[in-house]
Amino acid sequence: MSSKRGWFSRALVVLVAAAVLAGFLAAGPVAQAAPSVRLSPASGPIGTQVSISISGMVPGSVIAAGDLTFGGKPWNTSAIPVDSSGSMCCITLTVPAASPGTQWVVAKAGGVTAFAGFSITRPTLSISPTSGYKGETVWVTGGNWPLRTPGAVTITFNGAPIKPVTPNAAGGFSIDITVPATATATSTIGATDVLGNAALNRNFTLKPAELVISPTSAKPGTAVSVTGKGFSPLSPVEEVQVGETRMPIPGLITDSTGAFSTSFTVPAVSASAVLVSATVAGFSRTTYLIIVQSPVWIPLQGSPSYPIEDCLAPIMEKLVRVWSYHAGEWQMFDPKDRLGSRLTGMVDGRAYWVLVSEDCHLIFRPLKAGWNNIGW
Repeated sequence: MSSKRGWFSRALVVLVAAAVLAGFLAAGPVAQAAPSVRLSPASGPIGTQVSISISGMVPGSVIAAGDLTFGGKPWNTSAIPVDSSGSMCCITLTVPAASPGTQWVVAKAGGVTAFAGFSITRPTLSISPTSGYKGETVWVTGGNWPLRTPGAVTITFNGAPIKPVTPNAAGGFSIDITVPATATATSTIGATDVLGNAALNRNFTLKPAELVISPTSAKPGTAVSVTGKGFSPLSPVEEVQVGETRMPIPGLITDSTGAFSTSFTVPAVSASAVLVSATVAGFSRTTYLIIVQSPVWIPLQGSPSYPIEDCLAPIMEKLVRVWSYHAGEWQMFDPKDRLGSRLTGMVDGRAYWVLVSEDCHLIFRPLKAGWNNIGW
């Protein structure tokens, strides 16, 4: 009986020992950490310096050159040993050129694979203003560019390099550029660096040709400036016209950006809004000039009186009558009744009402058939 009990006790010990051993064997793989890769930072543009640590690998194994990959391409150029705990800490590598978005970092050693994702971000670019004329200034601002870019970022206009700039310590920059003469109706402004980063292009739109005068209202005899923008570059200004009067503009041409500037003297016409136009290469733009004047013009001190027949000789065949009001008195000139005419001369700065039988010009003053109010 006792021998049977001894045999049972020995069998029980063996079973318990086997169970304990099986438990240890089963617990071993469960307790081992899963292979993993940690990246710091885990996102950034091409050229970002990344600190890499790996755990859960086979203790004492080696990550061979090229077995640490970024986006499927070899990243490490030399072997990386794994310590006795199955870890590797730490190495620093530079994010290589790759497409924006998630790129996988994969490490292989001793038949074990670990991986993590790195998000390649695209640097930003903005422009202000987004429209204008050739030759004008545009501010270009960038952000999220590599902090250690080994060279300048290049600003491009329609794909052509236009100006270099270096990001600051925060990866940003702000620089002004001049819209080139090669600008088209819609152009693109971009930025790239030597590492392969490229911001999304921004569109810049050319404004239509414009004609500007200054001042926009003036009395006869006043000088008015005319400025054109956005016309055909290096082209003759064919005509500048104020009302029906063509202004002399000998040799005036636009510059390389299609701009020009000139001036004219407001003709002596009655108060009104007159059309001012400029034509370049057959293309015209217009604006308005408000001509203002007093009801009675006051002559300059000591202004002489010029014989009326001499003043009005160019239109004498079409002249019907002239009236003038000065010092509380009306005076009239009738070319068919010169003896009865009390208006014998014309004075600078005074207003005259001229009646003609048909359209004509008095010096540079356009006259319409009928009554015309002019200043002399």
